[in-house]
Amino acid sequence: MISDLLAQLGTLEKSDVRPFPYEACRAVQRRDDRYEGLIPDLDSYFSELAGYRSWGRRILTWADEKIETTRRRIEIPFGERFPGYRELQTLPEESNDLRKALDIAERTRTVLLQLLNELQSERAIAAK
Repeated sequence: MISDLLAQLGTLEKSDVRPFPYEACRAVQRRDDRYEGLIPDLDSYFSELAGYRSWGRRILTWADEKIETTRRRIEIPFGERFPGYRELQTLPEESNDLRKALDIAERTRTVLLQLLNELQSERAIAAK
């Protein structure tokens, strides 16, 4: 299970080669002033997930505290962490780059969360 999750993270990292979707974000911002902070918020969110993902197999060496802290950080999806952007889930077709970036981030978050939960479970069993 853990090796499969690590492989999925590697695949996600290889697929995440597009540049940040500035133009799509700007188009969304032009439509609605509520999205003024979208670029820095998305950049921070994407960077955090990509940073965790980049650890690859080295995640297995993380201390229990780091696993728990990271798990708590990523258990909340973008739309819940930034409720003002929930409507981005229903983006129009012209925002395809933004949709793809959000999809890769969500898949990364989900796989990382599964991996961290699995690690915690294995360590709890081993500690018994």
